[in-house]
Amino acid sequence: MHQTLLVNRSFLFVAKRFYAAAPGVKVTYKRTKPHLNVGTIGHVDHGKTTLSSAITKILAAKKQAKFLRYDEIDNAPQERMRGVTINSAHLEYETTTRHYAHIDCPGHADYIKNMITGAALLI
Repeated sequence: MHQTLLVNRSFLFVAKRFYAAAPGVKVTYKRTKPHLNVGTIGHVDHGKTTLSSAITKILAAKKQAKFLRYDEIDNAPQERMRGVTINSAHLEYETTTRHYAHIDCPGHADYIKNMITGAALLI
């Protein structure tokens, strides 16, 4: 744990940061399974986020992932208000044979730049 003392004109507070390892200690992630990148890309309202949520639900029943509801994947207030994905969402899950990094990209034409950014992360 690392504490930082921050001083502002009107108040004083201490910010605590919790690290997985002590600062300055290099920790290497041990890959025990092959890694696979997955991306859901397609037209608006064709079920990309719904599919992503369904995958986590099935794997959560097998204790291999945390179930994420549709509104947890599209969690920005603008996304909830409009009912469309604006930013790419990142999910992780595992099966008995592989570890997956899943990127749920937006499909609306106005957010194609965000989709390309999300798709670039797959490479």
